[in-house]
Amino acid sequence: MKEKIVVYTNSTCGYCKQMKETLNEANIKFTEKPRNDHQEEWGLVQMITGLAMFPTIKVKEKYLIPGRDFHKPEHALELLKNIDKFNSLQTDDKLL
Repeated sequence: MKEKIVVYTNSTCGYCKQMKETLNEANIKFTEKPRNDHQEEWGLVQMITGLAMFPTIKVKEKYLIPGRDFHKPEHALELLKNIDKFNSLQTDDKLL
């Protein structure tokens, strides 16, 4: 995958740890942005998405939100691997 992936995390989030492990095992490069270290940016993400869920994944100016777009790390991984297919669809800017 060539796209830049950003994963917004929270230090106490076990699901965030699972997501990072899944991405690492699949050799998907990503940048982790812990909420506490990127508070202003995280505030903008919350404003854009209307949700404060971790881990939130940003790719191609789109946001993937747990519970809305994926329900387990493996599902998010499949979405990321097929991001180009989803981007060709007419969708809301916040969604894939």
